[in-house]
Amino acid sequence: MYTARIQNKTGEILTLSGNETEFQVVSITGLSQAPAQINLTPMAGIDGARFNTSKIQTRNIVFTFRIRGNAESNRLNLYRFFRTKEICRFYFSNESRRVYTDGYVETAEVNLFEMGQTMQVSVICPNPFFQSEDEQNTELTESVPLFSFPFAINEGEPVPLSNISDAGTLVTNLSEAETGAIFTILFTKAVSVVEIQNAGTGEKLVLRYSFRAGDTVKVDTHRGRKAVTLTRSGTIRNLFAAVDIASTFLQLDTGPNYFDYSADGVQYDPGVSVSVSYTPEYRGV
Repeated sequence: MYTARIQNKTGEILTLSGNETEFQVVSITGLSQAPAQINLTPMAGIDGARFNTSKIQTRNIVFTFRIRGNAESNRLNLYRFFRTKEICRFYFSNESRRVYTDGYVETAEVNLFEMGQTMQVSVICPNPFFQSEDEQNTELTESVPLFSFPFAINEGEPVPLSNISDAGTLVTNLSEAETGAIFTILFTKAVSVVEIQNAGTGEKLVLRYSFRAGDTVKVDTHRGRKAVTLTRSGTIRNLFAAVDIASTFLQLDTGPNYFDYSADGVQYDPGVSVSVSYTPEYRGV
């Protein structure tokens, strides 16, 4: 079983699956892995070619509907959610995943003069990956929690509730590809330098600014939408200039990643808290 829904730019949501009295979903293509573009260079006198680069292309999702009931009314209702050139959000869920993707309606074709009207809609999605509906969030801390339920303890055999780790905080990327993240920094004291480090690769993100108690900084490291913002006394301002020139906009590799942070040289300074949030990305459903 699956559930498919479409959301238009005004926020209205229409359930596509299980709506047999109004229209039947004949097929939805483009749900598997998007195609890749492989760039090769031929070599004179040598069989084959040399690999240069590769990238995943845009995703093309094509919906085919059979209009039921009042054909005119139900067709016009579908038009409200599939308007050419406009953005829409497609939600899809099955027993394994709950995901969505944003795209732009390329075509919405209907043959108005056939018995049993069929409508075909093509949606181009710039991001070839599906986004999970469930965001993952981890707070960076040197204390590793060990307490969990069910819990049992024997007399005279103490059980640790937590442990201090020098390897950094584990952030597990459930995605099927490397992805960016949002680092949120909260300040309860004045700080001049904040440094977030990928303990595995040694890459660092360094911010230099006169931070105050009550400040909140968000760093978006997703490629194509990198941003640094400061919220102070309810006002949001661009803080991209605070990024040190030697910094890296940290990415999450697939699987385990380890991060730590320091403020004015003090590791895990209690006057500063840092959390990492990301949305798992999948190649297909």
